[in-house]
Amino acid sequence: MRVLVLVVALLTACSFATVTGPRTTPGKYLECTTSRASPIADLVTGSVLVAAGAGIAYYDRRIEGDGTTGIMTYGITLPTIAIGIVFLVASQYGASRVTRCRAARAADRRWQE
Repeated sequence: MRVLVLVVALLTACSFATVTGPRTTPGKYLECTTSRASPIADLVTGSVLVAAGAGIAYYDRRIEGDGTTGIMTYGITLPTIAIGIVFLVASQYGASRVTRCRAARAADRRWQE
């Protein structure tokens, strides 16, 4: 069950799947993603996951000073932080593609009115 949750979480980093950049083929119609919705959603999700993982680790270490729950805590926080980092990387990836798409459309005369 945990593996299924991990796979679903990694596949939902939507900027990897839904954001397309401009094609390098000259003379082709520029069909690419101009919306920043997916990168922003990935940024928010990644930030929440990283903050939640760090918060759980800090809270658990504050309450349990003897170290008895350290393994269980890291079993929860490390995957949470890792998935959050995947979302943050997806956000950067999507944002750079959207920026390149907008620049290519601004440079193409067909998109200027």
